[in-house]
Amino acid sequence: MKKHIYFVIILVIVLASCAKNETIIEQQEEPNSSEELLEEQEQEEVTTDSTTIVNNNYSYLFTAQAKTILQQRFDNEYVTGPGFTSDFTRIKEALPSFLANPSQYRPVFGSDPNIPSEGEILHMAALYAYAMNHEEVANVVATEILTTLIENKLSDPFWNTNPNFSAENDLFIQTAKVKKIKDSYYFIKIIQNILTDSEKLLITNWLAEYKDLVWAWAKPRLEGYWGNNWQNVGLTTFLPEGLYPSGIADAYPIKDSNGNAITDYGMSWAQDHFSNRTIDNITYLHAWAVTNNDGELEHYCREYVKNVIKYGTFSDGTFWELIRNDSSDNTRGVYYTNVSLTGIVYMAHIDAMSNNFPNDRLYDFTTTIGIENWSTNLTQNPYPGGSTTDGLTQKSIKTLLIGQSKYLRTAANGGWADLRFNNGSSMSTVNKRQNSVLAAIANLYYKEQELKQYYMYDTSVGYPTKVTIYEGWSVIEDYGAWGNFIIGGAWFEQEQNFFN
Repeated sequence: MKKHIYFVIILVIVLASCAKNETIIEQQEEPNSSEELLEEQEQEEVTTDSTTIVNNNYSYLFTAQAKTILQQRFDNEYVTGPGFTSDFTRIKEALPSFLANPSQYRPVFGSDPNIPSEGEILHMAALYAYAMNHEEVANVVATEILTTLIENKLSDPFWNTNPNFSAENDLFIQTAKVKKIKDSYYFIKIIQNILTDSEKLLITNWLAEYKDLVWAWAKPRLEGYWGNNWQNVGLTTFLPEGLYPSGIADAYPIKDSNGNAITDYGMSWAQDHFSNRTIDNITYLHAWAVTNNDGELEHYCREYVKNVIKYGTFSDGTFWELIRNDSSDNTRGVYYTNVSLTGIVYMAHIDAMSNNFPNDRLYDFTTTIGIENWSTNLTQNPYPGGSTTDGLTQKSIKTLLIGQSKYLRTAANGGWADLRFNNGSSMSTVNKRQNSVLAAIANLYYKEQELKQYYMYDTSVGYPTKVTIYEGWSVIEDYGAWGNFIIGGAWFEQEQNFFN
């Protein structure tokens, strides 16, 4: 019966909206929250300070100024440059079909998941409603989110099996979808006027219960590999030991032009904890912690990111995910590095925006710490992987981003496109993988010309002409892994609308 009620509500909304205009687009905590907390969450902060969050419930993604730019881009269109997509037109053209049938791409979570990539329209609609303060669209998004969670009960027996979130049933992609649902809910929470307090509580409780499931997997897993209380005392072990299993991937994914392994970049099995599968789950834990003021969990996730930089990142910006290169695709490792960086940059972004650690932001974190070839400080046997430190070079999130840019550029332009090989072919990603949104989001904070040249594909400094590429989960590469960043156009050239 309740499904029928929701359908009627949606139909009424759509008909009312169409009566106003021929198309809608022509218009411009805790899990057991008290009623008092619900009321507090409804209050929007109004500010002109570019470092202040518009509203805690927007997941710390945009400032007031950035939101204004989003509205202008929906009104007037915005395309960054040649080869970039018309993201705002894409959303407006897709809205009518979503409003007419919002359940068309509803996800299914659990043991038999179905997370259709076309479901990105839900999050695009939420972004539109947020930017345009559009109540009708917000109401449809709110109703669809509520119905989705009601139909995906976490009391299903599957969730009691303590599933492996990094390996079973694409749970890491399920988690990425849950994070986007969370973001979308907070985009529209104070704009919609259709949810009751009990329905809002149902949503926040569901999101908290999912967090508990991820946490029940992550905490014992990482303690088993890194040692008890690693988030406060540092790693005391680095398991499992040995090079990455040769039957699964190439532990030496970077070769010279003659096919000889460059052993400085030997990849260890222990680095598998920095894969996108784990990062997707940690990203949700972090996002939930920031929204719900869980300082202990937020600290845990921040320390995880620091470990990525210490032990998964080489001094020149090479990332261990290059192990994914294989004979069918010798740039797969570069793609998966960008997939992993989606979560790392997302966490660094909301870490900076929430400003909970003003003297230790993840974007500012630099270190020379790493694990050295043949060392035994964290292992029983001599560590066989490549050294992730040279003892001198400071590594950071920026180091990782600049490293990725080098696969687009030749040695004459400071790149690796004609220096690194795998399976007898260059690892150059030109016309294969041309992500740039990661650098754009990070540059909201860094505000450096080098990063802007990267994300704008500035041909005057050696970048190729930008090409729109659909990757992996059938989304545009500049929407981030699994579409996590919704659209690229929300982030390009927004530097002046974030931190001073």
